[in-house]
Amino acid sequence: MRPSLILAADPRPASQSTAAEDTPLLREGSLVVKRKALCSIVGERLQLRFEDPERTLLALENLAAQRIMQFLLQDDSDNRWLVDGTITVYRDRNFLLLNHITRDSH
Repeated sequence: MRPSLILAADPRPASQSTAAEDTPLLREGSLVVKRKALCSIVGERLQLRFEDPERTLLALENLAAQRIMQFLLQDDSDNRWLVDGTITVYRDRNFLLLNHITRDSH
């Protein structure tokens, strides 16, 4: 099965988008399935950077995000993960609720 990030863009025209990024919003409930992410800690939040298509999302706080952050605090060079999750929208910005995580073997 090919990894996928469902890119269901918000139907609003780009001129009406107030998202922090220049990329269109993903629809609430869109799925992220077996996607490689480079993870980092930004403030007290987990940030995930996807390469294809290029997109950066903040993870919502839950146990999966906490586990990745714990590994990053021990060794921030081991930052590659395979993630599954659900896209959410809040204040014209996308977030990711992590459902399943595994370390990426590179």
